[in-house]
Parts: sequence; C-alpha cells; structure tokens
Amino acid sequence: MTTYDELKAERDALRAQLAKARNHKKPYDEMTTAEYRAALNKLGLSIVGSAEHLGVSHRQSQRYANGTAPVAAPVAKLLRLALRIGLTADDLRAI
Repeated sequence: MTTYDELKAERDALRAQLAKARNHKKPYDEMTTAEYRAALNKLGLSIVGSAEHLGVSHRQSQRYANGTAPVAAPVAKLLRLALRIGLTADDLRAI
C-alpha cells in the first residue's frame, strides 16, 4: 500500500515533467549557407534581390549567403515553406 507521502512525491515528479515538456521548444535545424543559396537559386532570386522578398537588408542577405551570419529562423522557415508548397518569387513579395 502506498503512503500519502509517496503519492505526493510521485505527483510532484509528474508535475515537474509536465512543466519541462511545456517549456521545451522543438529543436530547429539551422539553414546552412549552401541551403540558403540553393533555395534562392530554385526561387530564381539573386542574393541581393532576395532581400526585398524576404524583408531583410541587402547586406544581411549577403551575410547569410557568405556564412558570416546564421540564417534567421523566420527567413529559413519562409524559404523552406516556399519551396515545399511551390511559391514563386512574386508570391514571396506579396506576403
């Protein structure tokens, strides 16, 4: 027979697991420079020209392409989504 203290300890352990699960973010796969360049190529965008479509500065797009700055998560997600559902460069501009 379990005692009240054992049940309380089990409850507390389950609460801790639940709290940890709520705060756990799904790991994000960073976009590599090669992936970034390939995505732009498939969409028919130049490195500098893509800035307008992605909402970043021309210099930032160059940093992504050169690998001097990691590709921002929203930019990477937008590019991956665009490729997956078949958006065009004009569609990106309209977003």
